[in-house]
Amino acid sequence: MTEAILAAPAAIAALLQLAEFGTSIASALYSAARSAAAAERELESLAHRIQLFSTSVRAAREALKRHCTEYPTSPVVLFIEHHRVLRDVKRGSRFIRRRLGESEDKLEAIYSSSALWMSIKWTLQRSSILELLPELDGFQANLNLLVSVATLEALNLRKETGKDLSEEERINLEDEWYVFCP
Repeated sequence: MTEAILAAPAAIAALLQLAEFGTSIASALYSAARSAAAAERELESLAHRIQLFSTSVRAAREALKRHCTEYPTSPVVLFIEHHRVLRDVKRGSRFIRRRLGESEDKLEAIYSSSALWMSIKWTLQRSSILELLPELDGFQANLNLLVSVATLEALNLRKETGKDLSEEERINLEDEWYVFCP
């Protein structure tokens, strides 16, 4: 059994935890947006971006899990194994989760019964929370690249073996790509 297959459960679990944590923070942000009149749109936008990040991480998790299982000796899986890519994905997931947790703590500190006071607190914490977005984008871009390469390899392997995609497989593939390229 290859190292990629052995490392996959931990990396896949880390991605799931990251996605669930992101969804939780997005929900809290949507709630905060309803309470903070002046910062409502900005908080909603942040919540939306974090929710999309979580959705993309979930889709990447499923695609990578399936690819490592279906093609354990493919060149991409061997590359992932040799370069310990899933170990890096796991580390990246933990780092992003920690950064999301720090942002969540800052967001909890801005909650107030007064919309005005909450808007003032948001203005003071805004830049330190928004600096998380490029980190999310970078991690998501790396996952998207892994999924794209794995998907292209799967299509090439199917073409080489003469196995056509079933209608259901084609629809699933289109759905996966829609998450990454809406």
